[in-house]
Amino acid sequence: MIILTADETMMSRYRGGIFLGFSTCSPKGILPDWLYFAAFAPPVQRSKGRAVTADFGLRVLEASLLNNGFSEEEVAIVHPRDMKKMIGPDTKIIAIGAHDPLGINPPTSTFVDMVRTGPPYNRIKFLELLDTLSKMNVKVVVGGKGAWQVADPVIMDKLGIDYVHLGEGKISVPRMFRSIVNGEDVPRVVTGEDVPVEVIPKILGPTTHGLVEISRGCCRGCAFCTPGRYKPFGPVRSG
Repeated sequence: MIILTADETMMSRYRGGIFLGFSTCSPKGILPDWLYFAAFAPPVQRSKGRAVTADFGLRVLEASLLNNGFSEEEVAIVHPRDMKKMIGPDTKIIAIGAHDPLGINPPTSTFVDMVRTGPPYNRIKFLELLDTLSKMNVKVVVGGKGAWQVADPVIMDKLGIDYVHLGEGKISVPRMFRSIVNGEDVPRVVTGEDVPVEVIPKILGPTTHGLVEISRGCCRGCAFCTPGRYKPFGPVRSG
């Protein structure tokens, strides 16, 4: 099995408030942890260990794998709280979608500098997830918008990350995962190729808040941000 996941701060509906999700960039210590997560970021609904809704990026990766030879029984999107019961002897890969894993992107660093009560929740929960996985015999792959933060062999060794995938993964990730499952040699840091819009798969399950991607990044082209990209309305509406 291949398990797709994200840290706990990315797997919540935030009580229905989309922008309340930015509170997960805030530092620990303002509220007791149990109160914060119960009040502002409870887990998404789950059924038989699988997340009912998930981040759009995880849904696209799920669709890419299913469209490239993996079966529904082999791929599952799982909340970190269900990880221990879902990982079994047949689990080969845990793939983590990361937005700001070390808590250093502009929103997080701004909140932390303003309040200074502790490290940010997104960093805490990412490291907690890696600590859980370090006790299990699986390959850990980190990808997504924030994967660049950990794409260094020294950091990877320290955190227990086997592979990092950078960039677009719709074509390269299924190929990479197949090689890992087959025990083949794979570079520790893999950079995916650009993907034509028509190759981007339609998602097969609901996303958090029902969000879809029309565009990403912005037109300013800042080096630290996601490059701008836009999709035609037809595929967005049908997918």
